[in-house]
Amino acid sequence: MTTVRALLLSVSITIAAGSATARPDDPGPGELFTFDAGDTVEIFDTARFRLHYARAGDHAVPAADSDTSGVPDYVEGLGDIYESVLDRYLGLGFRAPVPDNGADPANDDARFDVYLVDFGLSADGAFTTEGCGGGTCWGYMVQENDFAGYGYPSASYANRLLASHELFHAVQAAYDDGQGQVIGEGTAVWASEQFDDSLGDYEGYSGYFLDETNLPLDATGGAVVSGRTYGSVLFWQFLTERFGEDAVRRVWEASVDGAGGIDDPYWFDLVDTVAGVPFADLLGEFAAWTIYTDERADPSVSFAAGSQLDDVITTPIELPLTDDSFLVFDAGFQALRADAAGRTRIEAALAGDATDVRLALFAIGGGVLDAVAVDGTRGGIDVGEADEVWVQLVNSSRAGGAARPGLCIGDAAEVDACLAELEGPPPPDGINPPAPSCLGCSGTGATTPMTALLALALWRRRRRVSSPASAARATARP
Repeated sequence: MTTVRALLLSVSITIAAGSATARPDDPGPGELFTFDAGDTVEIFDTARFRLHYARAGDHAVPAADSDTSGVPDYVEGLGDIYESVLDRYLGLGFRAPVPDNGADPANDDARFDVYLVDFGLSADGAFTTEGCGGGTCWGYMVQENDFAGYGYPSASYANRLLASHELFHAVQAAYDDGQGQVIGEGTAVWASEQFDDSLGDYEGYSGYFLDETNLPLDATGGAVVSGRTYGSVLFWQFLTERFGEDAVRRVWEASVDGAGGIDDPYWFDLVDTVAGVPFADLLGEFAAWTIYTDERADPSVSFAAGSQLDDVITTPIELPLTDDSFLVFDAGFQALRADAAGRTRIEAALAGDATDVRLALFAIGGGVLDAVAVDGTRGGIDVGEADEVWVQLVNSSRAGGAARPGLCIGDAAEVDACLAELEGPPPPDGINPPAPSCLGCSGTGATTPMTALLALALWRRRRRVSSPASAARATARP
């Protein structure tokens, strides 16, 4: 299955707490998305939201008023959507957005403000963080006024998607303002799925993660926000299906400053505690679930919507395989696939630096015919009717860096010979083996440049980041 994925990039919008700032209906210098000078901005209130809109000019909303209420149907419908979204999130036990604490004196009430302006196809919505205090933040929404020219099926569809995604950023800000974009964008996509599973963001974005499983779980994928950032929804959906509907909420609760006696907890350090299983087991099971995607989907052991997800990336290899330094980044995993023709059993073994690395083998043929989680550093799987055997390596270390175990794949005799070659005879007593002559050596003699490893470090957001849970979703267009 191939899913068409439109990459929506995020632009963080932050205003320092306590600063004098203008809202979109009273724009100041440098404001990104605002009404125009001279626009007449009207207000429509629901029980918990205040919508700001114009009837004329570039920022005009669709004018139809079928119920002759005096308020455009578009605005009334959007108000209903926001109320439904918040009902859903409160029903899941999440906090409501933090009130704006009088940051906008002209509209100082308990309602959450939503401003409808024309983004000119450059973006479609943003939760803007306006101020912070005590580890939480408050703000308001700016959203496209009519979605004319956008690629959404309908304006109603777009409003449901934007309201559910961006309002969840305001919910996140009610817990902690510095957990990074993997949980920020990942759980915002997840939240849209919980609100309306027909919206399709979860299925579409997951493919970006399935393309880069080798990166650490909390890596953004080469930028502060990228397709993989949104695609991390796959992990949060796994957490939900495996550990319950409240699992994501419990991670956010555990991330609040001071929770569990930790001054500044970080989701990546505590997600296994919330799930109640060791991180190695958590990551290993998640990695195995990714095998059951596309044509290998099996809802009995993996994602309920696995058949709607893209295929997980794999690397083809020829057997036998001997690699003296196979790179596996921490908190990452990857799968190798080998033609099973002419073999009755295939084994895999690790040598050397393999403390945190696990192996799993899968017999593949029109689906997953069999799966074996290796206990220790060596195991095998009977080929049977399989066309291919996949070998998955999972590095559960969260300490940073990477593991470089030796890797052997083949039949029993080939693996024995490979291990003998890699491990060799022990050195004489009192003599240390020579240090490696290069950084990132592999079985092919290739090296990993230091610049590449530094780039990987920049992908990580292991601690606090400067960008808040505030994002404008801009649609990348050909």
